[in-house]
Amino acid sequence: MALSIGHDLAGDREGTTLNSSVRYGFDLGSARTRLTLGASSTWADGNYMENIFGITSTQAGRSNLGYLVYEAEVGIKDVGASFSLRHFLTRNVGITTRLGYTQLLGDAADSPIVGGQGDAGQFSGLFAISYRW
Repeated sequence: MALSIGHDLAGDREGTTLNSSVRYGFDLGSARTRLTLGASSTWADGNYMENIFGITSTQAGRSNLGYLVYEAEVGIKDVGASFSLRHFLTRNVGITTRLGYTQLLGDAADSPIVGGQGDAGQFSGLFAISYRW
């Protein structure tokens, strides 16, 4: 289980997030092959939600897509699930694949930006080759 706090220091995103995650891994047949299942959620404060998903009156007035003013409030921003499979081909060389899905919730999912330019559900994938000494 892990908890992490994110806070914008550069001033481009503003706000704070709290991410929680849990992972459970187990070997498949041998220590060379490992499957890991995971779940996560992200809470975001009002500043973060408004900055990322909100639309101010100035932004609405400049919108070429006809967006209206939208206020996104504090809450659970998203939940996700993933699984990864790691297999060592040799003592030193391994491959890892990972598939994940994240679903925006609440004001984040309801934002016109998401509905007009994106999707509240996002898949992700990874393939990696690793070498260990």
